[in-house]
Amino acid sequence: MIRSKVALICSVVILGICMHLYFPFPNNVMLEARSTFMSFPIHNQDGLIPLGIIGSILFIIAMILFFIGMKKYRFRTIIIIVFAYAIYPIF
Repeated sequence: MIRSKVALICSVVILGICMHLYFPFPNNVMLEARSTFMSFPIHNQDGLIPLGIIGSILFIIAMILFFIGMKKYRFRTIIIIVFAYAIYPIF
């Protein structure tokens, strides 16, 4: 079921970093965001947000590493992780 433990561990670490970058706080830049990607603000009234773009790229890299690390049930687990990542900050 696991093809590469290193890829899975790297994926989990990168996802943790992504969650930590833009955890919703009251004074967060998410309040003024015009466009977002998986809770990362990409664009606001002042222009592009470089940290949001970097966080989005890290999220995509983490999903690719997770896909590489799994041998079986790749699609199901990626869908579950994406839903969990989207729902987690609400709680």
